[in-house]
Amino acid sequence: MHDYVPLPGGEKFDRGRVMGAPLGIGVLVGLFIVGLMVVAAMQSCSTREQHRAEVAAAESSATQLLDARLAEGTASPSEFLEAANAALRYSDGGSADFRTASRYLEYIGPKDSVYKEAQALAQDIKKMRLDALATSYRKLLAEQDPSYNWIQVKTEKTGGGYALWGVHEFYTEYSFSAGSLGPAVYAWMDLHHSDIMDAKVRRVGVRGIGEYATRIWFKVEW
Repeated sequence: MHDYVPLPGGEKFDRGRVMGAPLGIGVLVGLFIVGLMVVAAMQSCSTREQHRAEVAAAESSATQLLDARLAEGTASPSEFLEAANAALRYSDGGSADFRTASRYLEYIGPKDSVYKEAQALAQDIKKMRLDALATSYRKLLAEQDPSYNWIQVKTEKTGGGYALWGVHEFYTEYSFSAGSLGPAVYAWMDLHHSDIMDAKVRRVGVRGIGEYATRIWFKVEW
């Protein structure tokens, strides 16, 4: 028996005969073309992957050569500037590497065409260093006194460098004398000592708000 499907106009489509019939030449040609297209696509994909691998190998080799010139101090001024910018974008720790960036900028002299850019970047690094320390210090203070809402951290110039202040209405001259805040701040300073030195921070402390507010701080040992 055949499975007939009614069509418009009273005609019948014999699905059983069509399904059981041999493939026509047109169908075979179509399958052949599809096969060729699949093979071509696979070859194209393989070529692209090979090209990517070659580009990656070339970039790795170029990076190694540049790293060697940077380490030897023989890179061009523009290469040192780009390396400094790259160090600020990321490092192994996932954060800006201010010390490496500053070291690269030292190789760029007043006679170099990128000197002004290097000097501008050096100024940016100073601010970025302070901002990074302020963010870290604010996090520490918030962890130590979670009930203190809206703790701020401010920097101000003092004694040829900077002071880093945690600011809140409840901070007083006794804030480091009782509880865990004083030891925690001291431990934070010890952990970040090299960054604090690089940023020329001279004091780290806390202070209150208002006309009669008091403050307390630790002096950075040089």
